[in-house]
Amino acid sequence: MQVGAIFRLHRSPHEDGFPRKRGPSSPPSFRIALKRNTRVFPPYIHPVPAGGPIPMRPTIILFLILILSIIPSVHAEGWVESITNPLRALTEEAQQFDFITRIIVLFFSAAVAIIGAVAWQRNRNPKIKYIALAFGLLAFKWVLKVMDLFVSTGQFFPDHAENVIELVSLALIAYAIFSPRKG
Repeated sequence: MQVGAIFRLHRSPHEDGFPRKRGPSSPPSFRIALKRNTRVFPPYIHPVPAGGPIPMRPTIILFLILILSIIPSVHAEGWVESITNPLRALTEEAQQFDFITRIIVLFFSAAVAIIGAVAWQRNRNPKIKYIALAFGLLAFKWVLKVMDLFVSTGQFFPDHAENVIELVSLALIAYAIFSPRKG
């Protein structure tokens, strides 16, 4: 069955795709469609797959089986060490570039915060405001981390304060992404 046939099954009999009258009684999507000269389906039409809901793909099922089979073997020492040993070598190498990495992340987060603030001033979209605020908090966190290198070598900005700032930043980004659109 073709996709168009699925839509025809759900469409009302008088509907030919174009509104017959223009006015306040027509839904907003039709008013937008008339302005753009495009065809928009009414909100009550939902494309439904021919066989019902989409079944789980075999790759997803295999992935879940793999994850569930790995969980009991996490406590085996050989398996954990085979993962952590390369990571330890990687962290030792990354330790050499810690200061440079902190400066780069500070400038990047500050630049994104400034760009977001400028974008928010132009169109006053509250979602952009939350993104700019989140990156501003991240830039503030990285300023404190860079100061931590010079002031007290690790005691000025504790990990639990860093975690709170990251949590608030992620919450702001999630709110900006998943909040319902107003207007």
